[in-house]
Amino acid sequence: MTDDTENDRRDARGGSAPGATDISMAEDLRLFLREQTKLARLQAEQLEQEGGLTRWSFRLKHMGEALGVAFRLTIALVVFAVAVLIGGALWSAAHDNGLVIEAFSVPSDLAARGLTGQVFASQMLDKLAAMQRATASARSPSSYTNEWGNDIKVQIPDTGVSVGEVNRYLRNWLGHETHITGEVYRTADGIAITARESDGAGATFFGHDADLDKLIQQAAESVYKDTQPYRYAAYVSFGLGVVPDVGRIGEVKKIYDRLIVEGPPRERAWAYIGLANLAAANGNLEDAVAYSGNAIAIMPDMALGYVNLESNAKTLGHAQQALDAARAVVRTFERKQPEDLSARSSAVLDADEHANLAGYVGDYDQSLRWSAKEAGLPEYGSSVETARETMANALAQLHDGGGASAAWKLFEPATDPQTAANRLGDRMLEDFVLERWGAVVLRQKAFESSFDNAIAPLAKIIEVRQERPAVAYAKARVGDIAGADALIGRTPLDCYPCLRFRGLIDMVKKNWGGADYWFARAVDEAPDPPFAYAEWGQMLLAKGDFESAIAKFREANAKSPHFADPLEQWGEALIAENRSDLAIAKFSEANAYAPHWGRLHLKWGEALDYAGHHDEARQQYAAASSMELTPRDRAMLDERMRSQ
Repeated sequence: MTDDTENDRRDARGGSAPGATDISMAEDLRLFLREQTKLARLQAEQLEQEGGLTRWSFRLKHMGEALGVAFRLTIALVVFAVAVLIGGALWSAAHDNGLVIEAFSVPSDLAARGLTGQVFASQMLDKLAAMQRATASARSPSSYTNEWGNDIKVQIPDTGVSVGEVNRYLRNWLGHETHITGEVYRTADGIAITARESDGAGATFFGHDADLDKLIQQAAESVYKDTQPYRYAAYVSFGLGVVPDVGRIGEVKKIYDRLIVEGPPRERAWAYIGLANLAAANGNLEDAVAYSGNAIAIMPDMALGYVNLESNAKTLGHAQQALDAARAVVRTFERKQPEDLSARSSAVLDADEHANLAGYVGDYDQSLRWSAKEAGLPEYGSSVETARETMANALAQLHDGGGASAAWKLFEPATDPQTAANRLGDRMLEDFVLERWGAVVLRQKAFESSFDNAIAPLAKIIEVRQERPAVAYAKARVGDIAGADALIGRTPLDCYPCLRFRGLIDMVKKNWGGADYWFARAVDEAPDPPFAYAEWGQMLLAKGDFESAIAKFREANAKSPHFADPLEQWGEALIAENRSDLAIAKFSEANAYAPHWGRLHLKWGEALDYAGHHDEARQQYAAASSMELTPRDRAMLDERMRSQ
């Protein structure tokens, strides 16, 4: 067979037959591939394990770093908290001005009976706290610290030192505490108690065992006098609710005089306030005004200085001075709460002075609102009673006779002469404003008798400068011209109400020149209050000089836009000038401030009638019929309604 034939045969079977070598090589290749695959798998598994270990290592590393950061933050926070606590303790210690009463030294027999030094110190603290509560002062009270009560035992490692002991050390080092020490000891005749401030000589009080409470009270008063002279003086003056006797007034005055000479500016200012209070309680209002001015000169933002000045100036009839003082104290309160006043007294005085200021300019609606706010505050002195009386007054000044009567019905019976006298004066004012002239005259004797019994030192001033001018005018209105002249002639000329009512009495007498003279003097005396301008306009309206009257009403309105009286009278003057169309607008404006004024609605209806608005006029007449009217106005209303 030829090679070609063999080749042809091999090609016909698809290839040549493998040899042994080829088979062996193929097997080796398969084994190699299997081993390589196995190795690759092992390497992959190893890499995966190493990757897991690496990731776990990284996580541990990150966790360690995070824990480290957290630990460092925790340490920082702890350090910061400790620094804050230490800083707070240092600040508190540096600003500690309290009174620390230490345990007294006592005889062994008293200690055996339970009257230990700590008991005596506690009794002293109780007496001082009671005097603080009894002291009639708007001034913010100082604090007393019960030394042992703050000693909270917290052991500091290896020292046995308590937090209380550390605090005491800091207060002694940085603070300004006043320490009171004392001793109780036996004498030949009984027992003695000595109390002293720091290392001072102290005061000693002698008695018997049965007098212990009295002796502790005397020692406490001595401490109070030495440590807080102003408050002690206020306590002696008014803490018992009575005007002190002459001997104690002398004692108190010496304290104030010494503070004025020796004290720092703040204490000097408060000493002048104390002198002003003493002077006012004894009827020396000119001195009280001067002392208040001295206090303000030292402390220009002293709210209580302006409060006292305003009150005393008002009683004297110095209207401009009272108005200026009220404006000043309201500005002071609007800036911030005065630091020298307690929060309680500050809130009451703020509302009270806003009400007073509104009343001084005839804005009686605002006076009513502020007084209602004051009445809702916690009692401070007689603040709630005073606020409710002012509310009743404001309703009367708004010509709301029904509202005023309803307000008075809510009062409980007066339980003391002062309250009874105040209410009688307020009811007299209500009668005056609502033109119940006969009732004003009838109340005169009862009012003066009540005031003489209640506040004798001030009674004559109030009677002469506040009550008698009004009664004199009421006498003129009921036809007693001679009585009016006699009464008004005994009033002073530095008194705003006295000048105004002289002008009004001359108006009744149709002494137009005299009325002009007195109103001009009143305006010169007090240029800012609106009342003399409005009354001057009222006189000119009665005279028939309508244009001049309108000019005065315009001035009054400029002084106090929310005072209803000049607006209503302006409307009446416009009716008199046959300008009812313009009068309607004035009556509408006045109604915004005095919506329950019967005469206002009567005249408003009259203007509407003249302007041809008869249906609207009937509505105003109907409104007027349900409100308080004078007999003359009631007759006028009946006539207007019949003519409809």
